[in-house]
Amino acid sequence: MEAVKAYTKEEREYHVQQWRDSGKSQKSYSWEAGIPVLSLHYWIYGKKKKARQKSGIPAFAPLQVKEDEAPHLEITLELPRGIRIILQGQVSAEYIKSLLG
Repeated sequence: MEAVKAYTKEEREYHVQQWRDSGKSQKSYSWEAGIPVLSLHYWIYGKKKKARQKSGIPAFAPLQVKEDEAPHLEITLELPRGIRIILQGQVSAEYIKSLLG
């Protein structure tokens, strides 16, 4: 089993820049350069995630949906013996449970 190579900051920055300049996919560049694709991916995107966490910027923005803007929903329940129940609109979990119970 091969030992995992520890890359210096300069090596990581070099490979990220070489990948950007190459126009290749991360997978293709990593294979040709002999580095793990997950390492390259982390070097590119991992720092952005850490910077967001440090700055307090949430990874997900809160979403508010108003009642009149709710999307049209359709749920299809396929039961044994070819029975199909189609529910449209907003349906509570309790109502679905009562149908199946």
